[in-house]
Amino acid sequence: MTMHVSGGTRLGVLLQVARGTPVRRALSAAGYSVATANHKSILSGKKYLETARAYAATIAAEIGRKPIARELKLIETAKGWSRQITKAIRGIHEAYES
Repeated sequence: MTMHVSGGTRLGVLLQVARGTPVRRALSAAGYSVATANHKSILSGKKYLETARAYAATIAAEIGRKPIARELKLIETAKGWSRQITKAIRGIHEAYES
């Protein structure tokens, strides 16, 4: 069964992850079942990567690409979600907040 999730829900999950919430907890808080949230690979879907790229591009437009160049490159070229993507999202958020 495919779960259809709104862009707002995906952004909400992404923002929670960016702020340091564990992926499983962010997915559960967004309404995913525990069984689904335990399969973190759900973030590897095309729509979640598009949301991550849009988030990164928005932050880059506000603070510039230079402070987050490494993270941007990683997110822009990613084929799927990984721990490195989670760290990059958190690094972008940290740069934005500082």
